[in-house]
Amino acid sequence: MSALFDALEAPVQDPVRVPMEAPDRHRIIHDPWQEEPLGEDWCECGAAPDRDTITEEWAFLGSRNPDRISHRDVIRVTMRLWRYEAVCRFFTLAVEEAAARVNGSVDEEYEVEVGLAIVKDFSNHWEGCPAQACDADWEEVDISAGRHES
Repeated sequence: MSALFDALEAPVQDPVRVPMEAPDRHRIIHDPWQEEPLGEDWCECGAAPDRDTITEEWAFLGSRNPDRISHRDVIRVTMRLWRYEAVCRFFTLAVEEAAARVNGSVDEEYEVEVGLAIVKDFSNHWEGCPAQACDADWEEVDISAGRHES
């Protein structure tokens, strides 16, 4: 019993201070690869786009950096995957929602794996533009220049 009292009476040492690492801003917090698609069918066959198909669309763009993908290129990959030549703000908002689900935030760039997961998440949830968003007075988004065109 004296050993117990000795331990209780021993001087308390300061805890070891371990510096906290900065949080990894480019991590997948929601894995869309394990999720069943809920939105529109991506193709007439009813299949959802897989990792290889999305990677091929990214490779077609000819990225300058094999480790990173810009948010703008995530939009471009998504447009190519869905065969859209032009998109409205509703589409880019849906990509931003996918980025928030997968990455926790919309960033200027992501690790490639995160960017491709954003495209997959978008594809799992995309239900198309509402008719009122794509009627006569919609704004086409020019993603190459980073501005809207009327």
